[in-house]
Amino acid sequence: KLVVYQKPIEAIERILARAEENNTLVIGQPGAGKKEAISGFVYLVAHGKVLPVLERKRVIELNLNSLLAGVQSLGDLRERVLRVFNETEKAGNIILVIDNFHNFVLSNVLDAVLPYLSSRNFQVIGLTDYENYHKYIEPQSALLKLFEKIEIPEPNQSQTLFVLENIVSFIEKRAGVLVTYQALKEIIDSAELYIQDTPFPEKAIDLLDEAVVYTATKTKDKIVLPDHVHQLISLKTGIPTGKISEEAKKELVDLEEKIHQVIINQEEAVKAVAAALRRARTGLKEKTRPIGAFLFLGPTGVGKTSLARALSEIYFGSEERMIRLDMTE
Repeated sequence: KLVVYQKPIEAIERILARAEENNTLVIGQPGAGKKEAISGFVYLVAHGKVLPVLERKRVIELNLNSLLAGVQSLGDLRERVLRVFNETEKAGNIILVIDNFHNFVLSNVLDAVLPYLSSRNFQVIGLTDYENYHKYIEPQSALLKLFEKIEIPEPNQSQTLFVLENIVSFIEKRAGVLVTYQALKEIIDSAELYIQDTPFPEKAIDLLDEAVVYTATKTKDKIVLPDHVHQLISLKTGIPTGKISEEAKKELVDLEEKIHQVIINQEEAVKAVAAALRRARTGLKEKTRPIGAFLFLGPTGVGKTSLARALSEIYFGSEERMIRLDMTE
């Protein structure tokens, strides 16, 4: 964490050490590492490796769910929040961490707590994502003046590999299996290619966890290899990956013939699509581009949609794996 998130950790330390405007708002995609950056800063505080002005500080997380639980009215909520903030300011050495800070902004008590945020004895680290920052926090100009913004970028693949290397021993111990270095690299490559709705490092950590469980429970093997990662990816996505079996080789060679069992003629389109799938399956396509992008032109009934359905059935195992968007609807 200290290496991967060094720059944001240093920024957090620098801002909190200031005499004025010493609250910080940490912004990043869900899963990009906001909490990891905070825990890296907490580690430095706990081990006395921070600037002298922060050495005697205590970092405490405010659990908003617990704070809001059982609240009957806005008055009750204000009373609870003010009680917590009064105690925090009175202590004088607490840095309050508030995850999902946008929920706090939405709680209708913002006007009551703004004076605390400008106090030298009261410091806050707020965490939020870009969507909620722009929607709820950015319009609050009075609030923004009291915070310095720090953005947490998504780690690259080499940084994510470093994260996996640091946590893999704990996962191995829990599951009773070992993970090879090659499997770790394959996990990162596969996460980059096939998981698009979650950023690094979270998607790689989740895939590592799943690969270990899959290997231990489904294969009964004691070592996680790249093949196990490919098996899991194929199971999750329906996309064949990894080493090509003899049966799959024959299927790739005979792809045009199988498609022609469903589609009459259309030689040019069938050949182009089959060639793209063979390139993808053998790993020859560019990783930053899709398997293929085709524009089928022709009158109704010549087989445009039928070709897409045939591909879905033959290559991906089912017509249900095709997502069809009809722009007339």
